[in-house]
Amino acid sequence: MASEGQNRFREWINEGAGRWVTIVVCLVVLAGAVAGSVHLLRTHKNRGVQSVKNAGRRVEVFCRSCRKGGTTRVAFYADEVTWPVECPLCKQQQAYPGIRCRNCGNITERPANRDVFPCTHCGAVIDLRGPSGGPTPPKL
Repeated sequence: MASEGQNRFREWINEGAGRWVTIVVCLVVLAGAVAGSVHLLRTHKNRGVQSVKNAGRRVEVFCRSCRKGGTTRVAFYADEVTWPVECPLCKQQQAYPGIRCRNCGNITERPANRDVFPCTHCGAVIDLRGPSGGPTPPKL
């Protein structure tokens, strides 16, 4: 049950002048969307491989100086990182790789060359051997 105004509007859109006005408005909106997308892709400063590489990757670290865990950014490739790095909390050069305990949520220092070790806060066993906590399945 359309009103009289809606019926006249429908007739106008389906006639010659209304149809052309509708087509032009749709094309202008589409051109604006395309131009805006191109502008964002070309000028956005956080885009591009180099800017992502320069930002580095976020890692959890455990500081031996202040005995606290935190998050900082280091280079993407392991050979570009020289440990220890600067602690995000106390700013001392004593932060080593850490891992967050799933049980208590605290960050503990990750021992070198060990995949199974206890959390220093709650004593829960941290197992890095696989996604389920068990041995890594063979590759197919």
